[in-house]
Amino acid sequence: MRSERLKTMIEILKTVPFSAVNAPLREKLPTIENMAGEYSVNVLCEALSVPKGTYYNYLNRGKHGNTVYAKRRMHLTPPARRALKLFSMSVR
Repeated sequence: MRSERLKTMIEILKTVPFSAVNAPLREKLPTIENMAGEYSVNVLCEALSVPKGTYYNYLNRGKHGNTVYAKRRMHLTPPARRALKLFSMSVR
């Protein structure tokens, strides 16, 4: 079981387009997101030395535009979107 997990981690490290040891977090997080369909998120995070909580925060609250909040906002009606935009501008 453990040896299978290690083999998978080695396979992941051979697949990523950068040196996982030296890569900044901003490169690791999208890579994990893209590879999540092929490998377990737990193994990806372990292989790339990224805490799982950091990855899930990136998905849910990240600034990459693919957040739960952004997706929900896109489903608003046009008048609601305008009101939200005006409100956001007034808060700044």
